[in-house]
Amino acid sequence: MFIRPIRMIFILLFLPVLASAQNEISFVVENGPEFQDANGKVLTLATTGGLNQPQLFVIDINNDGTNDLFVFDRSGKKVTSLIQIATGKYQHQPRYDQIFPKITSWCVFKDYNMDGKPDLWLRDDDNQSVSLFRNTTTSTDNHIQLTLVNQTLRAYNHGSPPLDTSDMYCDAANLPAVEDVDGDGDIDFLTLQKFGSGITLFRNVTADNNLPLDPPVYIEADVCWGDFIEGDATNEIILRRNQFCYKKLKKHAGGSSLLLIDGDEDDDMDLVLGNAGFSNLIYLENGRLDASKQFDTMISYDPKFPSNTRQAKLNTFPAAFYQDVNGDGINDLLVGVNYTDKTSGYFRESGVLLYYTNSGKNNKPVFNFQDSTFLVSDMLDLGSHTAPVFWDMDADGDQDLIIATNGDWGLTADRHDKLVLYENIGTKSKAIFKHAVDDYLGLEKDSIQRLVPTFGDLNKDGKPELLIGEVNGTLILYNIVGSGKTASASKVSDNAFNIDAGSSSAPFIGDVDGDGDNDLLIGCYEGNTFFYKNTSTTTVPEFELVSDTFGGMMANRKIIQVFWNAEKEELYDSLVYFSIGYSSPKLMDLDGNDNPEFILGGEDGTLKIVRDIRSYQTGEAFTAFEYVNYLPQTMTCYNYTVGSNSIAAIADLNDDGKQDIMVGNSRGGIQFMRGSEDCNPLSVTVPQINLTLRVYPNPVDQQLTIQDLPTKSVVQIFDLQGVQHNVCINDQAADVSSLANGIYILRVTAGNAWYTTKFTVIH
Repeated sequence: MFIRPIRMIFILLFLPVLASAQNEISFVVENGPEFQDANGKVLTLATTGGLNQPQLFVIDINNDGTNDLFVFDRSGKKVTSLIQIATGKYQHQPRYDQIFPKITSWCVFKDYNMDGKPDLWLRDDDNQSVSLFRNTTTSTDNHIQLTLVNQTLRAYNHGSPPLDTSDMYCDAANLPAVEDVDGDGDIDFLTLQKFGSGITLFRNVTADNNLPLDPPVYIEADVCWGDFIEGDATNEIILRRNQFCYKKLKKHAGGSSLLLIDGDEDDDMDLVLGNAGFSNLIYLENGRLDASKQFDTMISYDPKFPSNTRQAKLNTFPAAFYQDVNGDGINDLLVGVNYTDKTSGYFRESGVLLYYTNSGKNNKPVFNFQDSTFLVSDMLDLGSHTAPVFWDMDADGDQDLIIATNGDWGLTADRHDKLVLYENIGTKSKAIFKHAVDDYLGLEKDSIQRLVPTFGDLNKDGKPELLIGEVNGTLILYNIVGSGKTASASKVSDNAFNIDAGSSSAPFIGDVDGDGDNDLLIGCYEGNTFFYKNTSTTTVPEFELVSDTFGGMMANRKIIQVFWNAEKEELYDSLVYFSIGYSSPKLMDLDGNDNPEFILGGEDGTLKIVRDIRSYQTGEAFTAFEYVNYLPQTMTCYNYTVGSNSIAAIADLNDDGKQDIMVGNSRGGIQFMRGSEDCNPLSVTVPQINLTLRVYPNPVDQQLTIQDLPTKSVVQIFDLQGVQHNVCINDQAADVSSLANGIYILRVTAGNAWYTTKFTVIH
């Protein structure tokens, strides 16, 4: 991809500050307003943000004694907390979304120490390791608490301690099975073998050696678990052991999803297997006990699982989850897509999550297909790219919502984005949005990719024009013909104003400099924002580039590059990083002082707000941006993340004088941020007792001392965007040598007491 060079860059350190009391700017992330589908059905999970590649687990998130539904989506690396409000009925409560450790590819909840509380297993992509967090929740906690046990789990190689060890593994594209495989009372770990030639069993030997269950102790017991072979480039199962299983043989590219269940009540674990590149799940029956085998051995398989009801078949790479989501005490079956790589084939990104109830038992399930849109039928879920914008399209005095979307990769291949109109059928004080037109203004025929819309009066005729950003970095200009649901768009130019932002242009029309003319702010893939001033003295707009890095601000996230090793025929993570920005600028007076704020969305999924931009001189770098959402971990105001690719639409939807925000994302949905008095939602209980600790040195290079640290305390470290960083805590010191330079927040919790402070890492 050609990267356009940046001509004018301001380099500075952005230091977050909190809004002043006299001019408060803050938003609470919550559900609302009401959304209806085309038939008038109320979408109870409308502003949850959509689902693409969900992983689902039943746990008690808010510690009220009732199980909730934890959802992690590979797309955008987003956690969604669905709190159970009635049996089998869930409500998104965003304040819990960021209480969990950083998750980037896969996770599993499974109780390893048998204390009745599910613990968290995840892949640490930064260290390419398997990490384990203990559930340390107590009765006084207002939500689940997770404490790092081991950042890099290791296993003894083909024998018992004290032989040599190597790291346990489960690559990012895979899903492991974390279960008691051998029925001895401790939790084992099953994963696709690194080079794809078989399935590896990391066996937990704590029970064998009469050791405590905490911590677990693993050996690499078998790299061809189950004694079966998967066909190369086929989905064939061969029921015999691969004689070359210890050699580095390529099975198939992509990965596998593993689920272990006792499907036939014979006390051994059967396997439900999903494979990259294939659309079905395969059920493999384990004959270890009923066929008197010495080891776990697959003796039959069903490629049409579950064969007694509708087959669990998706476009590609299905993943199965065995969880009790309807609250009847028996595990149900959920099946979603596990793929994120769009170069490997089409897969659906909206309206697909298969749901099967279980009319049998946990160890002898009878699955009954219910629907293919579990949860998502109650969400606004349009695909994998949403860019919302508010405008009063029917001139009735309230704001309608227009959402650009890719329309679902599995249906459109991202080749012809469209606009969807949600008409506001409510009032100025209570917005109610109803799905009105699916291809609003008729743009789908124009084959636009990564469509980002903005409305504004550019020719001073009192009517709005539509300006579109697209993947090639140019702009498309349309005139709006008519109004409301029957309006259409007439194309004026495919290369409006000869502006080229390089790639993935995201325009905004507004008066940046306060001279009464509408100017342009344009975001792009590289993360900078172009500022084009309107220099026209007539009704024909003319734009002049003032800055290609407005305010010196970037909206970038660093992504590690993945390369293909042709000799080994495998993908591998490199140590090379590249930046993705997808900057999306907006301008709005949020505090009512007639000096607008600059709101910047981007790849990192947050919204950064710069105060009173007209107080800066032309070309001057912004000196600060603000975080304005409540963060439960630190009990202060920081940025909530919608996952990735945040694009904001801003309007006062309840006529309270405060602007509200609707945010699009990479999962094809939207989330809502209500303008509020402060960042603290009343439903969050803040501990009343403060700890007195001494933390030094500050700044710190290698080791942060935490003097007077109480026993049985929980130590957590977050960056300024609320992402938790896992570091080694030994006695009264934290090893921060792995942290990048920057400002971090230390939080120590001991029972109902807490301590929080900022510290700076400088290497």
